[in-house]
Amino acid sequence: MPDMNGWELLEQIKQRDRHVPTVLITGWGRQFSDDEARERGVDFMIEKPFDQDDLRDILAQALGPR
Repeated sequence: MPDMNGWELLEQIKQRDRHVPTVLITGWGRQFSDDEARERGVDFMIEKPFDQDDLRDILAQALGPR
């Protein structure tokens, strides 16, 4: 993404449709609180490294009933 960072992309997605579930994949660990992440539009978060089961679980949550 040469023209924007992840936060800017997230903002663009949420501006178009605030109901689109978003998952933040981070290698930075917990540098910000869950509340701060939610304020920025993050619905779910997964930290690297993760395995297929972790990814499957978070995607099931994101795509499941709300």
